[in-house]
Amino acid sequence: LSYRGTQLGDEPSTSQVANRFMGTGLLRDPLPGKLSRPLLSAMAAQSSNDDNETSMRNNVRPETFRALHLPPPGGRARLVLSRSLVAPPPPVLLPAGSRGDEHWDGAVRHLVSVFVVPDDEEPKRFKTCDQVAFYRRQIQGLKREYEVLLDTMVLTEKRAQFEVQPTKHQDKLTLLLSVIKGGVVRISLDELQPIKPRYRVPDVLIGEPECVQLRVEEDSGVCVTLTWSSSGRHRLRVWRSPLRLDILSGQEVVATFNCRGRLWFETLQGGHRSDGEHGSEVDDEGLWKETFGQFTDVKANGPCGIGADLRLHGYSHVYGLPEHADSLLLGDTRDGGPYRLYNLDVFAYELHSRLGFYGSVPLLLAHRPGGTLAVFWLNGSETYPLPDQDGCPPKRSPPPHTDVHWVSEAGLMDCMVLLGPGPAQVFSQYAQLTGYPALPPLFSLGYHQSRWNYRDEADVRAVDAGFDRHCIPYDVLWLDIEHTHGKRYFTCDPLLFPDPRGLQRHLEDRKRKLVVISDPHIKVDPDWSLFREARDGGHFVKDRDGRDYLGSCWPGESCYLDYSSPDTREWYSQRFSLDQYPGSTGSLFVWNDMNEPSVLGGPEQTMPKDAVHAGSWEHRDLHNLYGFHQHMATVEGLVRRSGGSQRPFVLSRSFFSRSQRLGAVWTGDNVASWDYLKISIPMLLSYHHLQPHHHTHSYLQLHHISTSPTPPLPPYTTLSSPPSTPTSSSTTSLHHLHHHYLHTPPYHHLHPLLPPAPPHLYITYTTTTSIHHPIITSIHSYLQLHHISTSPTPPLPPYTTLSSPPSTPTSSSTTSLHHLHHHYLHTPPYHHLHPLLPPAPPHLYITYTTTFNQAGALQPFFRGHSAKWTPRREPWLLGDQVTAAIRTAIQQRYCLLPYWYTVFHQAHCTALPVLRPLWVEFPEEQDTFAVDNQYLIEVNVLLPGSSEIWYDVVSATAHRGGQMLRLPVTMDT
Repeated sequence: LSYRGTQLGDEPSTSQVANRFMGTGLLRDPLPGKLSRPLLSAMAAQSSNDDNETSMRNNVRPETFRALHLPPPGGRARLVLSRSLVAPPPPVLLPAGSRGDEHWDGAVRHLVSVFVVPDDEEPKRFKTCDQVAFYRRQIQGLKREYEVLLDTMVLTEKRAQFEVQPTKHQDKLTLLLSVIKGGVVRISLDELQPIKPRYRVPDVLIGEPECVQLRVEEDSGVCVTLTWSSSGRHRLRVWRSPLRLDILSGQEVVATFNCRGRLWFETLQGGHRSDGEHGSEVDDEGLWKETFGQFTDVKANGPCGIGADLRLHGYSHVYGLPEHADSLLLGDTRDGGPYRLYNLDVFAYELHSRLGFYGSVPLLLAHRPGGTLAVFWLNGSETYPLPDQDGCPPKRSPPPHTDVHWVSEAGLMDCMVLLGPGPAQVFSQYAQLTGYPALPPLFSLGYHQSRWNYRDEADVRAVDAGFDRHCIPYDVLWLDIEHTHGKRYFTCDPLLFPDPRGLQRHLEDRKRKLVVISDPHIKVDPDWSLFREARDGGHFVKDRDGRDYLGSCWPGESCYLDYSSPDTREWYSQRFSLDQYPGSTGSLFVWNDMNEPSVLGGPEQTMPKDAVHAGSWEHRDLHNLYGFHQHMATVEGLVRRSGGSQRPFVLSRSFFSRSQRLGAVWTGDNVASWDYLKISIPMLLSYHHLQPHHHTHSYLQLHHISTSPTPPLPPYTTLSSPPSTPTSSSTTSLHHLHHHYLHTPPYHHLHPLLPPAPPHLYITYTTTTSIHHPIITSIHSYLQLHHISTSPTPPLPPYTTLSSPPSTPTSSSTTSLHHLHHHYLHTPPYHHLHPLLPPAPPHLYITYTTTFNQAGALQPFFRGHSAKWTPRREPWLLGDQVTAAIRTAIQQRYCLLPYWYTVFHQAHCTALPVLRPLWVEFPEEQDTFAVDNQYLIEVNVLLPGSSEIWYDVVSATAHRGGQMLRLPVTMDT
């Protein structure tokens, strides 16, 4: 890249970069190992001169603009840029017999966005599958054959039991087959005589599932056929050798277990073996010890991996397996590698990647016209699902099918096949296993305002007053880690937040709530009573030598609470009682972050697998459950605090199956770019397949899920109090519908805030959303225009946030768009950006902020958030035009609250997703099966089919189904 006549090589050193930019005035006081805001800006390096811009386009590929990373002294720096492409929207698919092809329309407009990426020469922080020993053994190793000893069959009221003999191994296994009431076949495999129990996932299933009795229909000596329904419609056929299980619906085989002979079961060996104990034998396969970078993982029980394959006959469309930044329709892993389920803190995660990050749900759905089923692989260890479509040689021309190979590091094998036969039945079956989504408190469906971090109580009160002053409704204000006393959770900074109860009462008087953060790491401080109590009570995770495990996070040296222990969860829950949490009130709610768990500087930035939990379980057995258990303990604490009279609201970054019963989760720390906005829709929809009651919010904060052992209660709080100057608009026909919703409790308090809602909002109970439409897009409002970093030296924000206002959060006067653009680029701290960039179209800043808020307004959870090193993001800081557009989007959100609440109630009762992919509502229309840039927010009022009528929620324009609709992109749509 040429910059002002200075040629930067491929790998300039830190000092070279600094010297070359110091002369430009862009780099001031560079700090070794950290990013400089002015230097970061240099990455875009586009001159306002058209000739220079053309030269850059010729020298740099359009898809390879990235950000500059400054490594520590002596390291190397690499200049990598990233360019996102923004285009007018493609046609919106209106299902019902449509067969048109989607395509992009109109001219392409480019927008430069910046990402921080690691230096290519620094060791990779996260593993690839080839670096994982248990994965390599199963994928590269020879197949193992197993024989079912049919004469050992034992039938009980709940299950059928068989012994399994490995052909080349002496250790027998036990095969348990059961059918759970409602249409779920459960396949479990364990050691017949283990030297110690294998880890069985607790707390995820709702008690012990009710099973139906199996009976023998046929025993040929080669196979045994079991049935369980009076009609005999469903059957289970067990083949002797090699072990194979067929699940039949009528005469059709719908699923086969071990169809490709990939069954793999490594029995525990107990007692660590060093390389020297067996002569010169070296552990090249990582059976007892595995290294990654400077980290060594010692395996106390030796190799304990498990794996199996299932063939889903007739299915070529499969979905699920969150969390991945990839398409809704799962790809063929023969081409792109496996999906990884391993909860990790992955800042600015790679797009179109199958590597895992913050949460894991091991549930895969398969759909075809006339049938839907799912596979639930209940395992808490690192897991790799490998779906392959049409796995047979092409000459055989078999019916379409998908083979799914599951590979896990530890635990027993527990696999459930949900038989459907439709999408609604599969969602219900999953909910019967893991719990129906809980109904959220009404306030959580309003707008949330957050920042890392609001400075002090005066700042919080000023932001709160700003919403009233600008007639913008909101319900919840959030505080990040800086509100605590030295990163000690359950405390408040005595100087910055001296009166937390008074602050909460101030918000509560306006019917608003406060959310504060509570992470799983506890600062090592012997003078802090909470640390001493946790240490003395044995509530911390241990290292492999039996000492309290020490890691690093925001407070510095920290210990990590062992939430797998019921005793620790009980102790932690009690911390939220009003007499245990100083300064708290009943209107304080909680945000669990960094709970994968994140360990700064740890292996893959998480806890070592050989750390030890209660019951002597290794961390490898239950890693993916860690955040789920913290979430569970937090929710239980809030339920107890209110005596069960209030439904809790708890946001968690990490999650697992059954998290839909606990609270909100989100998709973690993304980057503010159109590409991340675009990928957010398929990410969101993949969650909603599995946890139908999720919330999304403003920085890719996904899905609401609330868990309380008590039944859902009515909304216990009203929404924010109205501003002093209510807005208004003319009424229209059918006004009585609007009047009924907004003037009847519990919604009557909304009326002063909002203009009379267009009556068609109540007529149109089906809303279609497209990622390419500015108002009805995405899963959140800003898509984290303001990312949060978990690094001790956080990267600076993308320079695409130039739309940000000066640091003082004051209202901007009405000005021309050009003046607004000039003001932000020529006023500190943004003036240094001006030489780098062409005069950006003023509408760029307006559209960017406005669009992301409009998008979030049509998502279940709507939160605006920003990092502390970014400029402020309150809705009124970009001038009157932007404020008006955001106000309209948020007011629309509040107009639709009765609708949202109804949809959530339906999810609570039926487990149908709040946001639905088109194929869920139109399961026979194959054109919808791969659509992941649109979704439905629906109450079942309209009937699907070729005669479907679709209504625009703003104009009430009617469109008949079965066509592709083109929608304009403007500031008002």
